[in-house]
Amino acid sequence: MKIFKAINYLLGQGYDCYPSMKAFYASVGMTNHGGYDYSTNGKIGVPIYWNCDLPAETIYNEIDGAGGMGCSVLVKMDGRVFKFRFWHLSKFGSFSGEPLKMGMLIGWSGNTGMSTGPHLHFDVKELKVSPTGKYAGLGDHYDQMYPNNGTFGTIRLEEWMNNVFVFDGLTYMEKTNRLLIQLIKSIVYK
Repeated sequence: MKIFKAINYLLGQGYDCYPSMKAFYASVGMTNHGGYDYSTNGKIGVPIYWNCDLPAETIYNEIDGAGGMGCSVLVKMDGRVFKFRFWHLSKFGSFSGEPLKMGMLIGWSGNTGMSTGPHLHFDVKELKVSPTGKYAGLGDHYDQMYPNNGTFGTIRLEEWMNNVFVFDGLTYMEKTNRLLIQLIKSIVYK
């Protein structure tokens, strides 16, 4: 699995939290940051793209209790199951059940929920699979054994991540086709 940058901006905060943020995370029941924050230089509405070289499926879009907007994407690899999460969105660009290929639109950056400024929060959880084949973290009774609260279950991605924007690895024709699809979606789903 290769994970690219979903947004063409710099990584701000990594998996571990800044010492100055520990008290904030503790106040909302989190032990650390557990994800990766990409700056948008204060912009809302920056396109966010599916950033993995494996095919996937949007499992759901949600708005949490704090008003945060997020998109969750399911990936299966070598008998393992991963949930990619994209948070603080201003709008959704993919829909539940939609199959995704690298470079397809996920949504647009925002400043929703417990965000301290416009950015993309990105994290990945490795899901546990129940004896009946259900995934913990997707809202069934098995979640009681593997809670889905904040950073619980997030994993470090350094072994799979690189600092290349998702479109930098595509041919000119692939970039053009995907940008056209993004443009059409942005007009149709406005």
